[in-house]
Amino acid sequence: MTGNYWTIGLALAALAGGSRPPAAPAPPTTPVCAAQKAAAEGGHHQAVIRGIFLAGLEGDYLVGSGCIGQSTFVVFDLNSLRLRGKLDRMANASNQAEHVRGDGNPVMVVFQGEFFGPPLPDPKLPEKIRRIYHPTWGPQGHGATKLEVHAIVSVAPVPANSPCAPPKGRSRDSPCFR
Repeated sequence: MTGNYWTIGLALAALAGGSRPPAAPAPPTTPVCAAQKAAAEGGHHQAVIRGIFLAGLEGDYLVGSGCIGQSTFVVFDLNSLRLRGKLDRMANASNQAEHVRGDGNPVMVVFQGEFFGPPLPDPKLPEKIRRIYHPTWGPQGHGATKLEVHAIVSVAPVPANSPCAPPKGRSRDSPCFR
């Protein structure tokens, strides 16, 4: 009878955490510019991406100081709303203060999700057009790449010394988005 209690005790200890597998290491954080450069046309992969988030009426984008003029279209498909409220408050601070709707303030973020390279041209197009036509993501065609965000890892103000920091007095401007 004592052997049964011993077996049950071992089983409960194992269930309580005595034999948990080690946690998977967190994937490395990739700057958005590096992810854009490495993106293969038609490809996609899981990634943790760092950049400057820009919210706007036409869409949400991620930019970086090393690739001014290039942007990644952002789509939210969150598994958790953790930090979403903070991101929205920081991105819309100027709009709320001025009681207007429009482009938001730039915000430094780290997002985890699925990173997509440039979309492939429609195979039904003639070959000559497919060679010169480069489709983009987003309603305005600004995003050569796309990030489907599943988790918000961190949210912070853009450092004042960042090349992407808005000029004084113009909090909604971002020199990294053209």
